[in-house]
Amino acid sequence: MTESHLPEPAAADTPPAAEPPVPAPPPPRRSGTGLLWLLLLLLAAAVAWLGWREWRRLDASAQAARAWEQQAAELTARNERLEQELQQALAPLSRGQRALEQRLTDAAATNTLLREEVLAVAERAGLLEEALARLSEQRLRGELLLRLNEAEFLLLLGAERLQLFGDVASTLEAYRLADAVLASMDDPLAATLRDTLARELGALSDLPRDPARAAQAALDSVAAALPGLPPRGAAPDPTEAGEPSRLMGLLSGLVTVRRIGDDDGAVLDPVLRAANLAALELDLATARAAAERADAQAYTAALMRAERHVGALFDPSSARVADVRQQLAAAAAIELSPELPALGATLRELRALRGTRRPAPAVAEPSP
Repeated sequence: MTESHLPEPAAADTPPAAEPPVPAPPPPRRSGTGLLWLLLLLLAAAVAWLGWREWRRLDASAQAARAWEQQAAELTARNERLEQELQQALAPLSRGQRALEQRLTDAAATNTLLREEVLAVAERAGLLEEALARLSEQRLRGELLLRLNEAEFLLLLGAERLQLFGDVASTLEAYRLADAVLASMDDPLAATLRDTLARELGALSDLPRDPARAAQAALDSVAAALPGLPPRGAAPDPTEAGEPSRLMGLLSGLVTVRRIGDDDGAVLDPVLRAANLAALELDLATARAAAERADAQAYTAALMRAERHVGALFDPSSARVADVRQQLAAAAAIELSPELPALGATLRELRALRGTRRPAPAVAEPSP
């Protein structure tokens, strides 16, 4: 600390020094000032304590911040290490992904090419379908229509043959030919037609094939057996006896022995016998004609007359005569006019289906 030097007054010029004034006594201190100082001290202590506390809190916060920063730095370093490791681990995956993307790109290009080829094939298939449709239409107009007409003609022919002449065999053959024609058709309508035709064929198969021919065959068998039958009143046939007599065999060439005396053994004279034989042959011919025209009444009457002539002309005790009479009975049992089935269902169905499937007329394409 510097001291101030004041100039001293001159001795000659200055009067003698007066006595210093007596200092006044200090005013008495008040008690409120001390209290104020106490409060100030307390306030300063409180402020100091609060400041110290705030400083401690700030210091703790700074330490915590430094700890967090250190942890953040450690986490950052750890994340960087993890990122490096992850990048190293993902590097093969990235290469695989790039290779897969390349393959997907190639596959997409291949799919595009295949799609274009499929579209081209579909277009060609459409053209082929149109060509096949035109061919099938032409076939329907040509071959199919011809086969339908052929089947219709056969069905109509068989039905008319059965209705007019009762010819079951010819009708059955015509219907079988119609079934073969329908079987050769490559068309769905032929299936339903063949089902109906199969039912009609079954009904025809249940009928006797040709009763007139069967009757004529039976009559021909009877006519062929007549010359060998023993006449009424003749001696017994040695072949029919149990033990033929040698003497009778020797005498049969010289003498004819006839039994006389009963009605069954009456001997006809030659003229009457020839007349009866002619009547028998006429009755058999009449039965043949009646069988041909399916006249059941005339056929039965002719066979009854023939059976009476056989009984009058030939020996009823002979086994061959009994066989002939059984053949006549079997021929009489033949039904010349059996109940015929009602045909025509297949023909009506064919005409109806052909009407629904009638092909449209061909339209000529304009020339370029």
